[in-house]
Amino acid sequence: MALEPVGHAVHPSGGLLHQAGGHRGAFGALGHLAELVGQAVQALGRTVLLVAGLTGHVAGHLVQQALDLALGLLRDVLCLLHGGLRNLAGTVLDILSDRGGLLLGSVRSAARGVLVERSFTHVFFSLSG
Repeated sequence: MALEPVGHAVHPSGGLLHQAGGHRGAFGALGHLAELVGQAVQALGRTVLLVAGLTGHVAGHLVQQALDLALGLLRDVLCLLHGGLRNLAGTVLDILSDRGGLLLGSVRSAARGVLVERSFTHVFFSLSG
């Protein structure tokens, strides 16, 4: 309980209103409202600046990523072309050095594979049937 000095009227709030700034009345409330609005505007301004900075940062990195992807794709296509041409050149050299034996051997091997497959299928069906 708060004690009031002698000679002053006793207030039901015990002087708390006076101590908390209530003596300013409506001007105090308007001052606080203006302060809150000012803080909100400052916070909004900082947020806008942060978003603008972040957008610029992301856009810069996005351009860099797109360039890296394009260069990587170009490198991969060139490697594929180089490997394909190397394989083609090797195949042509093999064919030229074998003088037809490679082609005939491939045909004979393919024919043998078909005959072996057919005989295996025939044996399999005759055993199971």
